[in-house]
Amino acid sequence: MINWMRHSLRNFIFKDVLVTKDDDYDEVEDNGISMPDPLEFKVQPAQGGTIVEVTSWDSKNEESIVKLHIIPDGENIADHVGKIVVMEMLRR
Repeated sequence: MINWMRHSLRNFIFKDVLVTKDDDYDEVEDNGISMPDPLEFKVQPAQGGTIVEVTSWDSKNEESIVKLHIIPDGENIADHVGKIVVMEMLRR
């Protein structure tokens, strides 16, 4: 049962990645959209709330920018993440 759930979750997450198998090697072709400077999000549960880490690349200064946002317990995480996305996109 657990293996079935793990395989189902993996297939759901990686449904857009085409995997071709050969005898000698595995070739993975990513059919995703390539963005020049994407935003990367990491959501981590913590004691008393949730931490959202946003990483972006500043191509002018050639440096990585990391910002942390804390969402308190009891707050709607989806609403806060939506506001974080809007704020980060407006900063660009």
